[in-house]
Amino acid sequence: MLANYLKVAFRNLLKSKTYALINILGLAIGMASCVLILLYVQHELSYDRQHERADRIYRVYHEYLRDGQVESYAKTPGPLAEFLGNAYAPIEETVRMVPVDKILMSCGDKHFYEESLVLADPSILDVFSFPLIRGNPGTALKDPGSLLITQTAADKYFGDQNPIGKTIRVDRKTDLTVTGILKEIPSNSHIPFDFLASMASVEAIFHDGYLDDKNNTFAYTYVQLGRDIDSGVIPDLLAEAEEKYLGGTWGGTYKLQPITRIHLHSDLGGEYEPNGNIRSIYIMAAIALSVLFVACINYANLAVALYSKRMREIGLRKVMGSNRIQLGVIFLTESFAVAFVALLFAITLVEMAMPWFAQFVGRSLDFSLTNGPLICGLAILVVAVGFLSGTYPALFVSRLQPVDVLKNRWTCGGGKAGLRYGLVLVQFAVFIILMIGTVTIGRQVRYIQNKNLGFIKDGLVVVPLADKSMRQKTDLLKREFLSNPNIRSAAATSDMPGVMRWVTSVSYEGFPPDTQTPTMSFLKVDGDFIETFSVDVVQGRDFSQAGHQYIINEAAVRSLGWEEPLGKWFRSYHGGEGNIVGVIGDFHFKPLHNSIEPLFLSLSAGPFDYLSVRVNAENVQETLSFMEDTWKRLSPDSPFDFFFYDSFFDKLYKNETQFGRMTLLFSALTILIACNGLLGLASFTAEQRTKEIGIRKVLGASVAEIVSLLSKDFSRWVVLANVIAWPIAYWAMSQWLERFAYRVDLGWTVFLASGGVALLVAWLAVGGQAMRAALSDPVEALRYE
Repeated sequence: MLANYLKVAFRNLLKSKTYALINILGLAIGMASCVLILLYVQHELSYDRQHERADRIYRVYHEYLRDGQVESYAKTPGPLAEFLGNAYAPIEETVRMVPVDKILMSCGDKHFYEESLVLADPSILDVFSFPLIRGNPGTALKDPGSLLITQTAADKYFGDQNPIGKTIRVDRKTDLTVTGILKEIPSNSHIPFDFLASMASVEAIFHDGYLDDKNNTFAYTYVQLGRDIDSGVIPDLLAEAEEKYLGGTWGGTYKLQPITRIHLHSDLGGEYEPNGNIRSIYIMAAIALSVLFVACINYANLAVALYSKRMREIGLRKVMGSNRIQLGVIFLTESFAVAFVALLFAITLVEMAMPWFAQFVGRSLDFSLTNGPLICGLAILVVAVGFLSGTYPALFVSRLQPVDVLKNRWTCGGGKAGLRYGLVLVQFAVFIILMIGTVTIGRQVRYIQNKNLGFIKDGLVVVPLADKSMRQKTDLLKREFLSNPNIRSAAATSDMPGVMRWVTSVSYEGFPPDTQTPTMSFLKVDGDFIETFSVDVVQGRDFSQAGHQYIINEAAVRSLGWEEPLGKWFRSYHGGEGNIVGVIGDFHFKPLHNSIEPLFLSLSAGPFDYLSVRVNAENVQETLSFMEDTWKRLSPDSPFDFFFYDSFFDKLYKNETQFGRMTLLFSALTILIACNGLLGLASFTAEQRTKEIGIRKVLGASVAEIVSLLSKDFSRWVVLANVIAWPIAYWAMSQWLERFAYRVDLGWTVFLASGGVALLVAWLAVGGQAMRAALSDPVEALRYE
C-alpha cells in the first residue's frame, strides 16, 4: 500500500513540474538554512563541553562594588589557587592559566610574534581534556622550561623535524624545551592556545616575585570539585580566601562560574577574548525555526493550489471507498516524499555552502553524514517538515464531499479559509519580526562603528612593542619615526584604548578613612598621548616632562566627588604619588558594551607595550615602508608588526557584525520564501474566485475595483500581523540591546516602516495575480464551472 502511495506521489510531482520545483526548492532552501543556523548554534552551545569533567570544573572570579555598581573581574591573584587547593577538601584540583600578551618567540632564524602562549600548572592536563599526541602527560609540564605545542605550532617552527627536546626562545631571554605535542585545541574552547608552558617558567618570562604577588590579579583560576559536591557550599568556604586576598585592598567576594557557561553567559572584566551572547543564540535559533516554518507554510499554500487541479481524482477516490484517513495518508505521503527530496537538495546546498559559511561566521563547523546524531537530526527534520507542511493540505482534501467535488461545487470558505489566512498571518508576523530585528541590529552595528569615541581613531597606526628589546628603545624608535614629515605625532602607552584591562587601587586627597579602597582603570602614557589621540583637555593642562603627574577623566572627577580637582593629591598602586594637573573629556577606553568609567593617566618613562603613530592620509604606503625600514634597522632579528586602529576597533565588535550579517542573510531568505508562498496563495484565491470576477466584470466592475476586492483580505491579515509582531519584536530587540551601555533607540519609525513594507509586499504579490484575473476575458470566467 505504501509503495503505491509513493508511486502516486512521485507521478503527481512529475505531472506538475513547475509547482513541484517551487515546492521542493522552497523547502530545500528552508531546510538548508535551518541546518546551517543550527550547526552554528550547536557549536556555540558546545563550548568547553569536550572536557571529561566539564560538569565539575569552575572558574573563580572576583565580584566587587565600584561606585555603587556591582562589577566582576575574571582574573585573580596568583597565590589563590594553591591556597584553595590546600584549604578545602571539596576542591580536588586547582589550575592557574596565565595568558601571555603578544611576545617574540624564536627558533633559529625563525622569529614570530605569538599571542597564543599560556602558562599553566601541571594539573591542567588532569583537570582539562587536552590530549597529547606525543609526550607523557604526567611529567610534560613538571619541570621549569617545559613547553607543549600543538601540531600547527610544530609545523610552523620545526617543519618535518621531530620537535621533542628542541627549544624555543621567548622574548630573547627564556629558553623553553618542547616536551610534548598537543592535539589541536578545539575552536569551542574559551581559552585557545598553541603553546602551553610550565607555570614554573612564569618568573623567567616576567619577573621575580610575579607569581606570589597577592595584590596583582593576573591569573585565571579554575577548580575541580569532587564528585557529588554541591557547588552551592563553596561560597561559604571562600570566606577565608576573601579575607586573605581581598581584605582591605580590593574588597568584594569570590564566586564560582561553571566553565560551560563562560562563553555565552559571561561578560566579566578581563575576559581572555570577547565571548558570545546567549540572547544572540536565542535569536538565531528563532530565525532557524522561522525560516523552516515559513517554508512549510509556503509548501502548504502551494500544495492546496496544486490540489485544486486534482479534484476529480479526489472525488473518484472517495466514491471508490477511500475514507478521510486514507486520503489524509495519501497526501501526507506526498508531503513526506517532497520533504525527502527537498532534504537531498538541502544536503547538497549545505555541503556547497559549508566552506563559505564557516568562514562567514568565523567558526569551525562540522557537517559529516557519518555523524550518527546528525543523521538522526536530519531524519527528525524530514518527519517534522513532512508533517508540518502536509497536515493542512491533507485535512483540506479529506474533508471535501465527493458529490461537490465531481460537480465542481467545492469551495474554500468557512473554517478552511480562516486556517488558510491564519497561515498568512503567521507568515507576515514572522516577516515583520525579522525585518524589525534586522534593521535594529544593523542600526546598532552602524551606531557602534560611527560613534564618536572621544578621540580620533582615523589615521592612527599602532606598533605593538612585543619585542622587549625594542621597549628599551621606545624613545629612539619614536624619534626616528617623527623624522618623517608624513608622521605628525607618536605616543607610547601601556595598553590600547578600546580594550584596556588594567585596574588598580587608588587613594586620594579627602579619601575617607576606614573605608574600602577604591579602584580605577589606568593607562601609563608618555607626554604625547593627548596630542596623538586628540583627546580634549577640559581643565588644567597637558603633561609636562618632569615629576609624578596624573590626569583624570570627567567620570573620575564625578566619582571622587571633587569640585576642584586641579592640584589635588593622588596616589595609585601602579604609579606612585603625585598631583592632578589636568582633566580630560570622557572617551571610550573600553568597548561600547561598557559605560565610561573613572580613568587616570599616569605619566611614565616606560616600559610601554604600544607605540601609536598618527600619519597623514597621503602616501600611507610610503610611510609604512619607512616605519618598517626604521624598525629593521633598530632590530634586524624581529619582524615589524602594525595595525590600523580603526581596523582594530572593528574587530572588537566582530561578533556583533557577524551576527548582523547572519540575521540579514537568513531573514532575507525567510522573506523570499514567504513571498513565494504568498504568490501561491494569491494565485489559488484568484482561481477560486474566477466566476465571481467574471460576473462582477459583466456588471461593470472596473479593474481597480476587482484588484482592491482581492487585495483587501490580505491587507486585513497584514495589519493584524503587525499587532502580533510588534510586541514580540520590541521585547526581543530590547533584550538583545541590553548588553550595550550605548545603544540605539527602538523608535516607532522602524515598526511603522516594517509594517508598511510588509503591506507593500502583500499588495505587490497579490496585486499581480489580481490584475491578471481582472484583465481576463469574462466569458471564459463564466465558463469556468
